[in-house]
Amino acid sequence: MGRKFLIPVFILIFIFTSCNDDLELDSELLVGTVKKIDKNQPFPFLLEKTGTGYYLINHRNQIIDSSSGTQLNYEPMDTMKMQNHEFIVFKSSPNLWLTDIRDSVNYPYQHPVFAAQFV
Repeated sequence: MGRKFLIPVFILIFIFTSCNDDLELDSELLVGTVKKIDKNQPFPFLLEKTGTGYYLINHRNQIIDSSSGTQLNYEPMDTMKMQNHEFIVFKSSPNLWLTDIRDSVNYPYQHPVFAAQFV
């Protein structure tokens, strides 16, 4: 009777001892979350940092825009220029807060309250 439970017990012990508590974070990939003023409106984009610039990626994993500038680290009030988008950086660490200059409908004012958060 004890032999029936021996294999499942060993499997459970193996599963629990092989789990790792360390989170694996990718510092090169930023996920768009919400706009600061409207927590219910998602910002469904990814921002991937490459060796030469940034890629703006949509929810279908398609690159919709890219920057090929030499600047990879931005400070507050810097401008991140892409081909079809231009963002003002309001906060750069640990999360990135951006406002799209060319989108006056979703970002009526260039103010941190209207910024989208990337984590």
